[in-house]
Amino acid sequence: MKSLHCEEILHGGFAFNGLTDMLTMRTDFWSDSVKEFGQNLTNDELIFLDKLSWFESPTPHSTARYTPMYGCYRLEDNKFPEAIYFYDSGTVYNLDMTLETYIANMIESAAVNCWQYFYISPEELIKKNKGVNGSLWMLSSLEDFPEDSDRLGNILHHMDHCIQYLPDSFPWKDFSYHNKQLELIKSMI
Repeated sequence: MKSLHCEEILHGGFAFNGLTDMLTMRTDFWSDSVKEFGQNLTNDELIFLDKLSWFESPTPHSTARYTPMYGCYRLEDNKFPEAIYFYDSGTVYNLDMTLETYIANMIESAAVNCWQYFYISPEELIKKNKGVNGSLWMLSSLEDFPEDSDRLGNILHHMDHCIQYLPDSFPWKDFSYHNKQLELIKSMI
């Protein structure tokens, strides 16, 4: 009797926005997902979002509303933006890295969806997601999460899923950093 083998799927990929578009064209790339996943954002938060411009997403801009995850810069007048943020389903996180580091970390993480969570400060990740309705995250519709889980629980479940399956998919890569970061976050809850 043959046993059935079920393969796990890790979604990912990346597309870069053009430099001219990123620096000169204000977009509301975030508006659809804020309506669907946002949590009663304040006027200041909406003003902040309006100044974000995306440079990387799992899908090209024309379809990015279906994967509302973006590496972003905050546009500033007469100055090249430096601070990098991760926008995901109505929530923005600070990423303490340069563009070069962002790209290197993305490659080290095999560009799996939401790889950025391994690089967000644990304090910020916990503060912005603990107790938030778990369905207020786009990946909640793609993975098998516990029904009563909050958004933080769903993110940690996704991170666990990545740790479990990335090494088999990319055996030449070292995911020990990712595992340590996940364990650190869990120890702080």
